[in-house]
Amino acid sequence: MSNSQLCDYAQAWANHLAHTNKFHYRNDRDVGQNLYQRPVSAIQPDVTGQEVSSYWYAAVRQYHYFKEPDVLHANVNAGHFTQMVWVATTFFGVGKARSRDGKIIVVANYSPPGNLSGQFEANVLPPLPENFPDIPTPPQH
Repeated sequence: MSNSQLCDYAQAWANHLAHTNKFHYRNDRDVGQNLYQRPVSAIQPDVTGQEVSSYWYAAVRQYHYFKEPDVLHANVNAGHFTQMVWVATTFFGVGKARSRDGKIIVVANYSPPGNLSGQFEANVLPPLPENFPDIPTPPQH
């Protein structure tokens, strides 16, 4: 799927969740997915991409590098992080909707999907050490 197709697909699922007032993953093994939901408040009437992505990325604290997780019994929250950084994923799409009772729902789709058993070490790379030198950007000609 292309980025625009994944956006349309994510938007359709966000609309469905908002309309049905439910919150669950779409049953589709061909697309990876992250979900986010929170109520609207007067202080925060909307969500930002930074807020949502920071929430998903924070699951890095629950991920153990160099240890293949048992995906059938794994902590679901670590999957938000691992899907975001999955090396083999090349396409991304996002959709956002608001339910009648004021919840904001964000759906992100990834293709090809991540979080595949036996493939974590190759696709979820450890962070670089803090003292790792910056790699200079090659000059543009």
